[in-house]
Amino acid sequence: MTSGQLSSRLMTAYHLTIAAEVTISTPNVQLKRIFGDMTINVISMNNPPRFDQQFYVGYALTNATAGTLVMTIRATDFDQNSIITYYIDRKSGNGSWLFDIDPITGGIVVGNSLTASAGNWFFTVLANDRGFPPLVGSAVVNVKIIDTGGNRLRIVSPPANVSIYVTQVC
Repeated sequence: MTSGQLSSRLMTAYHLTIAAEVTISTPNVQLKRIFGDMTINVISMNNPPRFDQQFYVGYALTNATAGTLVMTIRATDFDQNSIITYYIDRKSGNGSWLFDIDPITGGIVVGNSLTASAGNWFFTVLANDRGFPPLVGSAVVNVKIIDTGGNRLRIVSPPANVSIYVTQVC
């Protein structure tokens, strides 16, 4: 016996055998059993994709070249046809024109020169599923572009013969 909601991720169908007993009152008491089979198919509800975060923050330098990866964002869709396509809402925010996104991986890259673009830039990324009907999830992205003054960054200390291991850049 099952109580609660059924999930197509756990089982796509339930097969039931139904039995009924009928007692007929006659001088010779008679019991009659009737059986029937039933199949219940569980279909998936169409839900929009959900981003791991609703707000993402990334960093880029003003001397970054086109194609430089800024960050990767990710959405999941628990529907059966969970193929997601990412795209930037070009009408959103103030920085949608500066960046591009890989429609399959969600990798956000520098799309145009950032030379005169130091500051905070915002835009919305959309994740489209292939359900029926197709549904969309969204997240806001903030890219902080750091002015390098036209110079390449270089390490000046410690001396060149010292190894430095960087595990995370924020």
